[in-house]
Amino acid sequence: MELSIHALPIPDSTKNMVPEVTRRSANYHPSIWGDHFLTTKSKNMKLSIHALPIPDSTKNMVPEVTRSSANYHPSIWGDHFLTYASHAMWMFKWAQRQKEKVRKMLVAANDQPTQKLNFIDAIQCLGVSYHFESEIETALQHIYETDYDHHDDKANDDLYTVALSFRLLRQQGYPISCGKSHLPCI
Repeated sequence: MELSIHALPIPDSTKNMVPEVTRRSANYHPSIWGDHFLTTKSKNMKLSIHALPIPDSTKNMVPEVTRSSANYHPSIWGDHFLTYASHAMWMFKWAQRQKEKVRKMLVAANDQPTQKLNFIDAIQCLGVSYHFESEIETALQHIYETDYDHHDDKANDDLYTVALSFRLLRQQGYPISCGKSHLPCI
């Protein structure tokens, strides 16, 4: 199957016409050569395109690509950076599971407020307390309501526990007095 496209010859009446060139945006002076290289002088201009049909047996074939300049040694990294997205997704899911574990530890009923205060302090020191603001608020509110209503229980606490509870509760905005109620632990 052959496909041919032929252009029609330019009529003689338009050969002597000089097209007017307007250059609105550039405002350059016309070339000293005129439009000599833009116009063609041939009488017959032909354009031929030949196309051959593709046999059915080669339509599904994948051409073999040879890369003469790309015969490099395999990378020492392997496909680490190609599989990075799945690794990142795995890390994200792992982080979510760890957050849920910490959340459960904060919410779990604990009879010893000293352990919970130490745990809250560790979370704040690690810099991840912003993930657990509501759980920390609930735990400190529970400690404030149960332990600071009974001042006689504070006599058994050591100075570290009293100072830690004082600091954490003050940071959350609870009205804790630094008065004589904590003197028995000194």
